Amino acid sequence: MTRDFQIIHLSTSHHGGAGIAARRLHQALLSSGVKSVFVAIDRKGFLPQNGEVKIYRSIIIRLLGSLNSFFSQAISSETYFTLFSIPAMRYKSLQKFGDPEATIFHVHNWFNLINLRIIRKLLKDGYRLVFTLHDQRLFTGGCHYSLSCNKYEKECNNCPMLPIPLNRFTKWNLTRTEKIFNQFSNQITIIAPSNWIAQIGSQSSILRNVPIIPILNNHTELENLTLFPNRHNKFRSNGKLVLGVASMQKHAIIKGGQILKKLEQAIKTENIPAEVLYLADFQPTIQSSQLFWSSIDYLLVTSIMDNSPNVIHEAKMLGIPVIATNIGGIPELLNFEYDYLVKMNDLMLEQIIDILKNILDNPKDINKNRIMENYRLYSENSLVSLLNLYESLLVIEN
Repeated sequence: MTRDFQIIHLSTSHHGGAGIAARRLHQALLSSGVKSVFVAIDRKGFLPQNGEVKIYRSIIIRLLGSLNSFFSQAISSETYFTLFSIPAMRYKSLQKFGDPEATIFHVHNWFNLINLRIIRKLLKDGYRLVFTLHDQRLFTGGCHYSLSCNKYEKECNNCPMLPIPLNRFTKWNLTRTEKIFNQFSNQITIIAPSNWIAQIGSQSSILRNVPIIPILNNHTELENLTLFPNRHNKFRSNGKLVLGVASMQKHAIIKGGQILKKLEQAIKTENIPAEVLYLADFQPTIQSSQLFWSSIDYLLVTSIMDNSPNVIHEAKMLGIPVIATNIGGIPELLNFEYDYLVKMNDLMLEQIIDILKNILDNPKDINKNRIMENYRLYSENSLVSLLNLYESLLVIEN
């Protein structure tokens, strides 16, 4: 049944955490009879499928956007900042998608796609906006993960992670965002993929008056990845335990790159029969992704801050157990019948090594189908909850 409203998903890119989650949600909505459109900037590798739209940028906008992205990465060290946004879309282009009475804009990430000025115009014209908190940027003024720092609430003119005078831009962003969200709070709804980010978001000055609804990111498909044969005990026959690291950048600090380097060295020096495989080393194709996932015994996630990582969802859907840090929303995704949790402290490396040795010395009979079924039971209501939310935001006049 086709529903009498439409959802326009706005995402800077088709890849990355927010882009992948948004794209999968779009496809799930289409399969459920919902009118859905996924909008992202034209980038290499983006081959639009059903209901997907590329946004082409002029040479000048492309150049400014590239400089902006380069600048953002240059000022980021432990975490990631996006302080400015060079909009690739005009407001009139957004209006063409539909009238406010039957159109919801679901914003996943707007960096270099739209900006706060355009968001304000949409709200002023009566559109309903849904934001998914894929990270903390919406309420920090630009910092994707604050790493337990809450100075964005009162002292962002003194941000310890940004050089002077750039630290003032976070305060400027916060002031503008707060005015918009206070004025149009009845038209804005926030989706939190984890209870962790729902809690810290609700405590922020930006979102404290806006409804925050915890709904798990929807990962019903893995871009035609097939279910692999049961190989969880392969390390018993070849003598090696294979750990998979699925972050886009092998040694990014925010993803625990420093501990991974130490782990690789420790595996060599202590002659531990294990190896680390990186998805980033595989060619970006469906076939290579299949090869990566079918080659690992455990997914290893060493993030120093994360919300609801797509890669853990993917591992669960494929029946692969997980070893991960106890930060952010990660513990909410784990099942300690077969998963392992690593505490973030000075003994983190030793903990991981002990876990590996324990797995090798006392291998569990991991039931892949049980992992997949447990994940299904955990996530099956997310799409229903989201559809109910969309319908509650609009009064459809036939």
